[in-house]
Amino acid sequence: MAASGVSLAELNSEESARTSQSGRFSPTAPQIRFFDPIFSPDEWDSLVKQHPESQVFHSAAWARILSLAYRHRPYYLATFADSGIESIFPTMEVASRITGRRGVSLPFSDACPPLHFTDPASGTALDGLLKIGYERDWKFLRVSTPATGVDSSSTSASCYCHWLDLSRPQSDLLARCTGSVRRAIRKAQHGGVAIKPETSSEALRSFYSLHCQTRRRHGIPPQPWKFFDSIYRELILPGKGFIFTAQKDFRTIAAAVFLLWQDKVLYKFAASDLASQDLRPNNLIIWEAIRFFATRGIQKLHFGRTDLTDLGLRRFKLGWGSREETLQYRKFDFHSRRWSVVKPLRSGTHNEIFHRMPLFMNRLAGAVIYPHLD
Repeated sequence: MAASGVSLAELNSEESARTSQSGRFSPTAPQIRFFDPIFSPDEWDSLVKQHPESQVFHSAAWARILSLAYRHRPYYLATFADSGIESIFPTMEVASRITGRRGVSLPFSDACPPLHFTDPASGTALDGLLKIGYERDWKFLRVSTPATGVDSSSTSASCYCHWLDLSRPQSDLLARCTGSVRRAIRKAQHGGVAIKPETSSEALRSFYSLHCQTRRRHGIPPQPWKFFDSIYRELILPGKGFIFTAQKDFRTIAAAVFLLWQDKVLYKFAASDLASQDLRPNNLIIWEAIRFFATRGIQKLHFGRTDLTDLGLRRFKLGWGSREETLQYRKFDFHSRRWSVVKPLRSGTHNEIFHRMPLFMNRLAGAVIYPHLD
């Protein structure tokens, strides 16, 4: 699944011939290879797993999820030199008659920066993607990179990311939480909230029902069921994810989806019943998940991305003693041939419209809209 009418083998052959004819590369200079992780998952994942900062978003399973749910086309690159692999750059083509055709690394992924094995990293993989972008007539290419040393209040930062070290003793993990987080955990426990890690389809449907309600409250349409069903089939069923549910009086009042990759776990989605929020079930879900994964050798919990303007969510994630990083989204415009920093989206009239929609219309809107977004 490469450029229209062109196989990955032909792309790789073309790139090899081009560099050979131009004499551009020395024997030790990096060379590009294109991958389709949907058809060569083991080969791709074996490369990704070599990098200590790889995440579930870099995996072949996530590529299949995006392809199955939204029909996005993978353009995954890796560069090699005599010393071995130098960089990995996963990218999807999002093609829409409404919003145009562009390259995104990666759609609906909290953080999926390129993985570099050398320092300084070569720009060869990015050159290869820009070449594909011109050939495929992309409007832009959007990538994410850690904004190391950037003032988080400046326009150079696009979002926050939060990590929690799970290798500490359980008592230390709880002690590092703020007083408000510890009180919320105790309140849920005293209120009789029961937490259960699940992998059943019934748990997924319970989560999705709450997810649709939660997104409506926030004025955002839910992503389509097909997206979550793909996550279930590609990650949760194979043992690479869990749905943690919070129950009170035999009723599910909150749920969260956690995705695993090697020694890391991602807190990807959370949803809850508004009428039961005073019991603080989400706090107890996270705490029980921390305990569950820590005892299974997981070293890091990723809380996902947080918009710069969402100060409440940022405060909530920092309350667990997490480490904060900033991430920058950059966009290359193929018309102007310039790079720019992607600024955070602001709430607007559309949020009020989705907030007022009936649930079934919100779900329909999500199914229609999300294939055109990234």
